[in-house]
Amino acid sequence: MPFLDDLPNETLSAVCAHLNPSSLCALVCASHRLQSVGERLLYSDIVITDSVDSDPDTIVTPRRLLNCYTAIVRRPYLAQCIRRFVVRWIRDRARKHHECLLAPDVLPALKFLLQSASQTEVLELHLAGLPPGFDYNALLLGACFRLRRLALSGSSDAPVESFLCTQPSIVYLHLPDHRNPLALRPQDIPFLETFRGDLHCAGSIIPGRPVSTLILSGHEPSDLLLAPLGHSTRPIRRLDLSALSVTPTQLLTISKHLTALETLRMRLALRHTLHFTFSGMMLLSALTQVLGAFQHLVHLDLSPTSVDGVIGVRNEVEEHSLCSAWSAVAPSLRRVKFPSGTNWSRSPDGIWRPVSISPSP
Repeated sequence: MPFLDDLPNETLSAVCAHLNPSSLCALVCASHRLQSVGERLLYSDIVITDSVDSDPDTIVTPRRLLNCYTAIVRRPYLAQCIRRFVVRWIRDRARKHHECLLAPDVLPALKFLLQSASQTEVLELHLAGLPPGFDYNALLLGACFRLRRLALSGSSDAPVESFLCTQPSIVYLHLPDHRNPLALRPQDIPFLETFRGDLHCAGSIIPGRPVSTLILSGHEPSDLLLAPLGHSTRPIRRLDLSALSVTPTQLLTISKHLTALETLRMRLALRHTLHFTFSGMMLLSALTQVLGAFQHLVHLDLSPTSVDGVIGVRNEVEEHSLCSAWSAVAPSLRRVKFPSGTNWSRSPDGIWRPVSISPSP
């Protein structure tokens, strides 16, 4: 490769930075020089996905995880290149609540990788098949990285507090399987900006921390569970309820405790609010009255809403009418995304116009 050999390492690094992982893998196999330049970038973002599906008495061995372990053992300097480390074990939905029988070397290998990757900033461990209450603290004990983003799932209400108290730099925390409050000290995770998880768990995390974005799941909104959310040190401005099915009454309750919301993404309980007919989407007057309680709302995203899994049918006339009605009671509203996937934007002169159509989730 005479042409590539003439290029400085800085140029080769810039080329590698624009390649997807599969192309980068192919490139580093082409020559020793390309390997020396590209492998550090390749190992900066590690995503390992293994299937752990098996019969209850069958020993499971996540091969890709063990392959990564072998590679780091052979070339330990690569562990210092890791900035994002994601391990995802997947299994059939029907078995996801059953504990899997892991080979004895699996968890020690994972612990070795975590302890070696001391420069990691983003850590995601989605370990399906772990027993309830699995001790993440023990798995992560000895890891000395300073994380900014952390996601842990796979075991319901697994102890994590001892580890969280060692990670003061976390700004994003995702705990989908924690349904109960955490026993955190006031000084733990002091810079947290975004929490994603169960509403009951959120109530033990938000007070006294600068959380401005919430992505909630699990427990349905109620006065009791929502009350602690109003005690963050910053106003909560972004709320995502797409994992729940919310009613107008629950939205009114939310508006009492989260008074500064600017972005609201939600899946409406259609039996209470919307129904779809052959002529398109119609809104009961209750939703318009509810939106009037969100006086700072700028962006309303209804795209998660569907009926029996069917995406809403686009009707431009009705959508325009709804935008006008909603902005009349919520004057700050500027953007709306409907279940049809249509995005509407309000111009400075107050005119609503469709700006794009994107697929709904």
